[in-house]
Order: sequence, then C-alpha cells, then structure tokens
Amino acid sequence: MYSQEGSQYDINATTVKTDLDYIRLLLAYNVFFGDLGDRLRPKLYIGPTLGFLIDADTEVRNQETDIMDNYKNLDIGLAAGLGFNYRIGSQQWLNFDARFQPGLTDIVENKPSGTDAIRNQAIQLSIGVAFGLY
Repeated sequence: MYSQEGSQYDINATTVKTDLDYIRLLLAYNVFFGDLGDRLRPKLYIGPTLGFLIDADTEVRNQETDIMDNYKNLDIGLAAGLGFNYRIGSQQWLNFDARFQPGLTDIVENKPSGTDAIRNQAIQLSIGVAFGLY
C-alpha cells in the first residue's frame, strides 16, 4: 500500500510541511466473526507493518527540498483494526476497515543523543471491493 505521512507546523509565521512517502506491507492476523457463508462478516486484525521510504521532502515558502538522507529507509510499526466484509454478489465483497498504526522505530537518521524519538502514527479508513478468484 502507498502511504503518505509527515507533518505540518508553523514557526515564526512560516508553514513547514514535510511529506514522507512509504510503500507499506502489513502481515495481519484476521479474526472473522460469523460463518463463512454469512452476508456480513465483522472482523478484527492485528499485525506488524513495514514501511519502505521512497521519497521525503519538505516545503517552506513554496520551496521544496529533498530530505531523504534525514530519514531511515525502514519504518517498523504495528497495525490494529476492525472492519467488516459485506457480500454484494457472487464472489464479491464490500470491505470496510478502520486502522490505527503506531510506529515502533525512530524514523530520523543521525539524531543528536538525548533527543526524543520521532515515530510515525496513522489512522486509516479504507473502503474497497474484493473479487474472489475461484
């Protein structure tokens, strides 16, 4: 999954915006409620997530600067969520998920010692349609 993360803040009446673009992989353990043939199947899931940094830039006063060297290439986190699958046809399901994703690793490269860790944290809502292959 592609994920754009980062921050935005104001300092001395100037807005500083940082965009961190990741390709994220999630290995989730899913627990479905109800029976396999039910039209509506609620679910819970949890698992580790790996984020591979593909781009990082910051924008100040409409000037964009590449800052890839300031961030680690790998972000490790957890993901926990809930949702449901709703059967809308033969081998077709509407999927809805809400996920909380706290980062576990400090994402900043070469930080002075004694500085607090900076970690990604995200809330994600997703809606999609799944098609069975058999």
